[in-house]
Amino acid sequence: MKTSVQGYRLVKHASSGVTYYYTGFSHSETTAAGENFHVATTGLLPGDAHVFSDLSLANAASDRFNHHGIGGALWEVEAV
Repeated sequence: MKTSVQGYRLVKHASSGVTYYYTGFSHSETTAAGENFHVATTGLLPGDAHVFSDLSLANAASDRFNHHGIGGALWEVEAV
């Protein structure tokens, strides 16, 4: 049976066992050194997740959030 992918979402699995879902919103922060970085707004339920229609867009968002490694766990792209 062939399953089609409907889209892609970003997930982050914390060492505590909690899974976070990127909601499609983010904001910028600045370090003490003046460097800007993006922080993802998250939800705790799969239904909270923003679904990207294109894998390249999901990968770009994941790369942007993972650049600074906030929280230790990395954002991963998951097919839905």
